[in-house]
Amino acid sequence: MLDYYNPRTNWLSRCFTIEYASWFRANLRGVARLGLVVPLGGTTLFIRREILEKVGCWDAFNVTEDADLGVRLARRGWKTEMLDTVTYEEANCRALPWVRQRSRWLKGYAMTWGVHMRHPLRLWRELGPRRFIGFQAQFLGTISQYLLAPILWSFWLLTFGLPIRCNPPSRGFGAATPCPPSRRF
Repeated sequence: MLDYYNPRTNWLSRCFTIEYASWFRANLRGVARLGLVVPLGGTTLFIRREILEKVGCWDAFNVTEDADLGVRLARRGWKTEMLDTVTYEEANCRALPWVRQRSRWLKGYAMTWGVHMRHPLRLWRELGPRRFIGFQAQFLGTISQYLLAPILWSFWLLTFGLPIRCNPPSRGFGAATPCPPSRRF
């Protein structure tokens, strides 16, 4: 499990600490207990060398080679377990390094998903239906939450009273009509 030694540096480091706590203490532990594909977190991994060689070692071209390795281990039938140990690292405290790191993670998840989905039927057979669906939910869910974020953020505009045009279902599919004014609470 990963954690930060500087969680109180600023607001961004606090956000990172909360995110890591939810990812490593809840999400990955739950995924492992359910027997799904565990996208490994690369700072502290314990893998026997012969197993690592059997699955093709690291993919040097994938920027989240640890997550890719977790998928390859699952495809070969290996089980991933989470140990009760903590490795501390430094949380990003500035916005630009955070954006770069997040972009790299998203790129790596997209690469991992794309590589393993080259042959979806083979992946289905190797993982089984349950883990295949879990893989889709985890990797596509992670990627899509960032792609859909601007749309979700736009809903905040509604809470600030931004007028929108809508087409009530009772009016059919004709021209858009203004919605009633929103109430502020």
